[in-house]
Amino acid sequence: MLRFAHPGFLGVAAVAGAIVVVLHLLARHERRAELLPTARFVPNDVAASAIRIDRLRDVVLLMLRLAVVLLVGLAAARPDWTWRQDRTARVLLVDRGWPDEGFGLTDSVRAISGAGPAVIVAFDTSARLAAPEALTGPDTARRTRASSLSAALIAGIRAAEPLRARYSRVELHLLSPLHRAALDAATRSIRALWPDSIHLHSLPAGGGTRPASIVDFDAGDEDPVAAGARLALGGVTSEPATVRMRRGELSQADSIWGRAARRVLVRWPPASTNAGQDTLMAAVTTAGVVVGYFDAVAAVPRGTAIAWWGDGAIAASEAPNADGCIRSVGFAPSANGDGALSFAMQRLMRRLAAPCGSPTSDELLSNADAAALVASPRMPAVAFAQPPRGSVGSLLPLWLLLAAGCLLAIEAYVRSRPDPAVTGAR
Repeated sequence: MLRFAHPGFLGVAAVAGAIVVVLHLLARHERRAELLPTARFVPNDVAASAIRIDRLRDVVLLMLRLAVVLLVGLAAARPDWTWRQDRTARVLLVDRGWPDEGFGLTDSVRAISGAGPAVIVAFDTSARLAAPEALTGPDTARRTRASSLSAALIAGIRAAEPLRARYSRVELHLLSPLHRAALDAATRSIRALWPDSIHLHSLPAGGGTRPASIVDFDAGDEDPVAAGARLALGGVTSEPATVRMRRGELSQADSIWGRAARRVLVRWPPASTNAGQDTLMAAVTTAGVVVGYFDAVAAVPRGTAIAWWGDGAIAASEAPNADGCIRSVGFAPSANGDGALSFAMQRLMRRLAAPCGSPTSDELLSNADAAALVASPRMPAVAFAQPPRGSVGSLLPLWLLLAAGCLLAIEAYVRSRPDPAVTGAR
């Protein structure tokens, strides 16, 4: 498959070739004056008219000049002649440093991989190739609870290198909760070796327990809180349930249910009845900054702060409830737009579904830092951005320039030869 890195130079070469043809046709060939051996055959009559016959001359010279211009234009367009398949290959970096029992990671990996070719790199403190079936199993309890994103990026870029020679596009996907501890001093410089953006798929920040289940949520799928929670928690419905989410006040039955160990009650503000009265606000949480239109804002009881407003007031809190806990949220996403499905809101949903007493320190990478990490670098590393060394695509511009140089030398030789039509036969 022939591709051009700078196809605009092909148009430039075509225009330059047309100019060469026009200049060649406009060129005048003057005959040189020569002495005649005798004047006896020259008529005495005065020439009444002169007839000028124009014809295309020096065809070989014109073709050589056109070939030189077109070859230089092709070389400037940087053609890449490879035998790549017009398909998208994917390299999946799967964080295995944190427990995620019940998350359905294998199904998620298969869904992201799609029908195209895919390479899976499982990593914790080291990285290795893995099959989807090997991502879950009895080793879950022996996870290291630590991971190295630098090791994952190095392994992923190495795995992508041979794929670039076989497929037209290669994507890098990262499945990780993005703990700050996974980054080190070399992570950003290694990330710059990948010239494209990275597709981020956030995983629950494992805490050694099964993902929380949502039961008896008193709102339908049309409710933005319900839709965002089900998306963030993967729709897990395992028993026994550990989390209940409610819109409005909690009932006595809810409070009694939440007294058991490892049970979490999450209270959201009731749905607003004032349509179109959304307010653009920002809440700073331990899972990042949530910015969006909120259709309900309510005061929260005292407790351990989980989120704050811009003025420092508490926007969400956690309070003990016997062996369980109650988490109160002072805002809810509006039904207008997709704010409930945003990356920041999903991370907040997972934080609210975490076990009681989970650390609230800034363990996860902030939304801004995560976006900067996965965004396409402004100046990607040249070594990886270029075609693979030694490939036909990397050497083709050089061969085109060499061919143009050879034709230019032949053109100079042909131009230096005397033209019989000009000198005449002696």
